[in-house]
Amino acid sequence: MGLADLPDDQVLTLQQVCELIFNDAISVAALKVEHDRGNLQISKIGRSYVTTVIDLEEMFRKFRIEAPTRYFGSAKIDDRVRLFEEAVATLTSLKARQLERKENGRMYERMSLADRTRRPRLRIGENGARGAPVRER
Repeated sequence: MGLADLPDDQVLTLQQVCELIFNDAISVAALKVEHDRGNLQISKIGRSYVTTVIDLEEMFRKFRIEAPTRYFGSAKIDDRVRLFEEAVATLTSLKARQLERKENGRMYERMSLADRTRRPRLRIGENGARGAPVRER
């Protein structure tokens, strides 16, 4: 027996819901926890907790999980083209920056090893103390 077989205003105890709807897969305590979380409306009549079919259907709607979509699976063709063009523009920009950095780095590569590793020479100043690098004239 399922929810479709019952009238919408049918009142069921939580025990009946567990047996008829869930085939004892969950307990009354689990339904009470969902009530505490705000996912299921229940009422207490005497010592029994009850709910309606409408309340159960509402709980199922809250729990419904959308099927995952692939990256381009659900996108329309216009969206696919736009995303592809954005990806091409990004890759072109990265390639241009990479070439620019490579060109700027070539000046350094053209220098001799001695020029790249040369340290400025320190001269001893007039007072005999070492100072900042002095340019040769």
